[in-house]
Amino acid sequence: MKHYLAFGLLSACVAMPLFAAEKPDECEQMDGMAETVMHARQSGVPMAKLYKIAVKDDGYVSRIYKMLIDGAYKENRFSSPEYQAKAVTDYRNIIFQACVSNRDKKT
Repeated sequence: MKHYLAFGLLSACVAMPLFAAEKPDECEQMDGMAETVMHARQSGVPMAKLYKIAVKDDGYVSRIYKMLIDGAYKENRFSSPEYQAKAVTDYRNIIFQACVSNRDKKT
């Protein structure tokens, strides 16, 4: 299971530049990234493994993943699938709300 999550995160890292070319909503992208990272956290994937997969350079996407990974690993890890799902949803909501607030300040 952990390997599938790591592969999903890697796939998201590779796909991000492609998405950027299509200009989708940045907050929706961050929501998906936050979900992937927190799901990996709740599944027990080591933080170092996520860094190795997602943080490749000092580019924009790597900086976003670093911030998301750091934030996710400051949160508790739960053993119950119900609490794990709640943790993922809560983290997604926090990240999406912060993104929308920041975007609104720019306009």
